[in-house]
Formats: sequence, C-alpha cells, structure tokens
Amino acid sequence: MMQDLAFFTDCKVVPIVQLEILKKKYPEHVFHKQDVYNSIYKLHENNKDENLDSGLLLNVLFEKMTEDSNWKDLYQRFNDVVLNDNTCKTNKYNMYLNVFMVRDNYEKFQNVANATG
Repeated sequence: MMQDLAFFTDCKVVPIVQLEILKKKYPEHVFHKQDVYNSIYKLHENNKDENLDSGLLLNVLFEKMTEDSNWKDLYQRFNDVVLNDNTCKTNKYNMYLNVFMVRDNYEKFQNVANATG
C-alpha cells in the first residue's frame, strides 16, 4: 500500500482521491483518513527536495533585489514593514504561494515578491 501511496504522490494525486482509490483497491482493509494523510506526509518528508527550502527562497529574493532596482529601493526604505503571506496546498496543483509586501510612505502596500513551488 505504501508503494501505491508513493506512486500516487509522485503523480500529484490529491490525498482524498488517494484514499478513495485505496478503499476500492483494497476493500478488505479499513482505512482511516488521518492514517493515510500521515503516511503521505511521511513520504513527502522522505522525498524532500533540498532545493525547495527557505534558504533557496531567501536566495531568490536577494537575486530579485539585485535585478530590480525598484524592489531594492522599496525594501531598503521600508524593510521594517514587510508582510509575508503564505498558503500551502490550497489550489488544485497542491502548490504553495508566498507573497511579500512592504508598506510605503503613503501607507499603501506594494507587492515586492512572489514565490511559488
């Protein structure tokens, strides 16, 4: 069953669909939703891509700062007022989104960076 979960996870099948497939494939087995979700989470931890960590995100942000002078100017002027909003697995692709905004001197928020993965 773990091989099935690993395959489904690699194919980006959402967890609730994985649970339904397992129930149909193994009708004699009782599956608990939380157990399946925990197993999928462990698979993600074991297959974690080191290139998707927060250090890489920080490097990307520094690259953007050097490439775009407007971003750099906003960040340098208002670095004490940074808003980071992030979501995880809320869309159909199970991707995350980070949105970074700073507040300018007109008390309006300016989007300075987005990161997805």
